[in-house]
Amino acid sequence: MYFQKTFAHIEGNPNLREPQVQGYLRVKEYFESPVDHKPALVTLPTGVGKTGLMAILPYGIAKDRVLIVTPNRTIRNTVTDSLDPRYEHNFWWNRKVINVPSNLPEVIEYEGDPRTLEQAKIVITNIHRIQSHNTSSLLQKVPRDFFDMIIIDEAHHSPAASWVEMEDYFNSAKIVKITGTPFRSDKKEIYAEDIYSYPLSRAMIKGYVKQLVKKEYIPDQLTFKVQGFEEDVSLEEVLKLKDSDWVERTVAYSTQCSEAVVKRSLQIMTEKREATGVPHKIIAVACSIEHAREIKQLYEAAECPASIIHSDMEPSEQDRERVDFHNDRTHVIVNVGMLGEGYDHPYISIAAIFRPFKSLSAYAQFAGRALRSIPDAKDAAIDNVAHLVYHNALGLEELWEYYSKEQQKAEIIDRLEKLFEENEGGGSSDGNGGSELDVGEARQSESYREELKTFVGDETILEAYEEAIRQSRNKTEEALEALRSKGIPVTDEMIKLIEGSTFEDIAKSKRPDLELKERRQELKTYIENGIAEILTAKGLNPKGKAEDIATKLGYYRDTQLALDGLCVKIINEQLLKAIGYPRKQWSIADFKQARPLAEKHVAYLSERL
Repeated sequence: MYFQKTFAHIEGNPNLREPQVQGYLRVKEYFESPVDHKPALVTLPTGVGKTGLMAILPYGIAKDRVLIVTPNRTIRNTVTDSLDPRYEHNFWWNRKVINVPSNLPEVIEYEGDPRTLEQAKIVITNIHRIQSHNTSSLLQKVPRDFFDMIIIDEAHHSPAASWVEMEDYFNSAKIVKITGTPFRSDKKEIYAEDIYSYPLSRAMIKGYVKQLVKKEYIPDQLTFKVQGFEEDVSLEEVLKLKDSDWVERTVAYSTQCSEAVVKRSLQIMTEKREATGVPHKIIAVACSIEHAREIKQLYEAAECPASIIHSDMEPSEQDRERVDFHNDRTHVIVNVGMLGEGYDHPYISIAAIFRPFKSLSAYAQFAGRALRSIPDAKDAAIDNVAHLVYHNALGLEELWEYYSKEQQKAEIIDRLEKLFEENEGGGSSDGNGGSELDVGEARQSESYREELKTFVGDETILEAYEEAIRQSRNKTEEALEALRSKGIPVTDEMIKLIEGSTFEDIAKSKRPDLELKERRQELKTYIENGIAEILTAKGLNPKGKAEDIATKLGYYRDTQLALDGLCVKIINEQLLKAIGYPRKQWSIADFKQARPLAEKHVAYLSERL
């Protein structure tokens, strides 16, 4: 019962991010409800704090051991490093979730030896250690009820047979699936109840990830050499002879087109490095191993040291290339399906694309490598902006639409934040398998233009520490002064122990209002995101007058309201009617009651607008 008895400072903890606390509360409510539970699905964008959410989820929810399952060793190692209680940087201690060292959980990384499993509170492993055909599989080493909670990272893999087998075996466990990519390239549905999703647009507004800018290279003239034609053929003409895949593939393999992208990506990197001194870097993706070697040579020809990662390399070679890149001995890393999910290096701020993408999942995964915010940014307007750089003829515009819709939602959310204050009513390799590709030759003019599209603007997100922190510091100083007055030497370890115990005492007994604050913020966030999603999906202008829509919905006096303001008013009035008094007077129980009502009214607006 460790996770039930051990205090974890979650609600009101200023060191945790909004989606971590809100995601925790939604999962807790879900498993406290009396219905039969499917797995719970939580979607958080890359870089927002999935590992942190996994760290806090068991507290107050799990009754016994917890299993965290990752899709590969890279992600497993990342999770283990963040949750290793031996080191001061572990998530619980670093974010002041657990403030007494002896209360940290026992964590093991399972690699096939079952002897320490009984001692663990949290077991971390990758899916290969659970597959039944593996002699060291957990399915063969522990009983079905060994784990009370299972947390699946990168859950878009979970429809695969090996994941389903694990879920079937541990069928009595509470299962939480966490993903940054709520879609699969094979279109299979994730078996889970979608209980919480944090939009990428909001993550950018809050500064959790970099803002995103697209830099598209557009030559004034693009021609192709096509077999059987003596003269070069224009883009318009070649599309009558070949399909768009041929055009995109030819541009991807064109040295001249690639040189233009290399040049522009290096210009952006140099600008950033010279402006702030932060070691900005480039991640590049190629079509095949041979193509990756060519791209690497183009960067080196431009006097930029480059690394390369692909599946034909020995693990030791791959590690050496990564180390060179991480230590800034190289400034570019070119890869073929090797640096996808789980690979993180915050100084990557330019993603150079040298291949077509047909899958939104693969495109989003690659773009996500550049989105993790830089912790020691000197100027956020420069350092925490990520650039996608590519040739316009690669056919990526449709995929960019995913991000541009997020931008629209972000702008609406930003506006709704102000409205609520005023009116609250209360990866894989794409190698060609050895077959010869049908590729022509692309040539482009020296003259060109560049199209720049930004994602979202800034918002100030810093908040002061809560009164509990101040109380904790005061009590700690009082305790230390008492020791000093008695001539007892005060060590650093003693200070940490006193800080932890006094803080836990205060957080437990003095701040019941913190949960109330979190419940209020979570409801507000849900309504804002819901309205933004509806207006964006239906192509409605949030600032436009409500007019006919207000009349249709029975709000005859509100035709001159902005449409987003009308949506806020409708939901707030319905919640006021249901609860019976203004939101400023609500209790925690009232906010719990209001959440499903808000879902109902958001769904109503979606149907009627």
